[in-house]
Order: sequence, then structure tokens, then C-alpha cells
Amino acid sequence: MPRTARKKSKTGINHVIFRGINHVDIFLEKDDFEEYICRLKKISTKYELEIYAYCLMGNHIHLLIKEGIEDISISLKRLGTGYAQWYNIKRQGGRKTRGRQGGRFVCLSEMVSQKNCHLDSPHSNKPTQNVMK
Repeated sequence: MPRTARKKSKTGINHVIFRGINHVDIFLEKDDFEEYICRLKKISTKYELEIYAYCLMGNHIHLLIKEGIEDISISLKRLGTGYAQWYNIKRQGGRKTRGRQGGRFVCLSEMVSQKNCHLDSPHSNKPTQNVMK
């Protein structure tokens, strides 16, 4: 049975979460983080996404993101697929990430400012980055 379509945010802003399959690490080295951030910047520029904040941890990712010129699910699929292919070629491994994990709609009033924006996480992983510059 197919999963239901992602609900649309009225503001276009979403807190999106990606996680490794079985909580496996998807970032093992510094260049893994750098590659993901590079890809995130390219996708956000090309498809006019607004990245308010991101938090990359060893086995999962949080993005506070506003939809751009194409549907957010398509943009995020491009990002995830591209990174997974790069990762798998580098490591000669199998699939490391699961599909979308969830998220929530975000109102701009929830953010004090972009500089103070932080994605709260109940996870014990320490964030690598959290505010897009």
C-alpha cells in the first residue's frame, strides 16, 4: 500500500528529518558532512529553497526549509538520492538512508531570528551545524 502524500504547509516552511536505515551512520568523516552541505547549497540555489537551519548528526539530519520553485518532496528527493549515490560510490556499500522520516509545519513566529534558530532534538547526537549562512 503506498504511503500518503506529504501534507502541504500553508507557510511553505517545514522541519524535515532524514535518518539512516536502522539508525546507521550516514556521516562517517568530515568530508561526508562537507559533501552533504555542498549538495544542500547547490539544490537550494537551483530550486530557490530557503534553508533557515540545518543540523547534521552522525545518523540523521534536520532541515528547517521553505519550499522553492518545485515541490519540496522532489527537491529533497534530489538531495537525498544524490548524496546516497555519492556515499555508496565512495564506500562501495548498499543503501544507507530511508525515505522521509517526518517533520512538522513551522510558522515564522516560532523563530526568534535566523541567527538564534535551533532545531531541538531529543537525540543525544551532537549537532555538526545548525544555522545556514
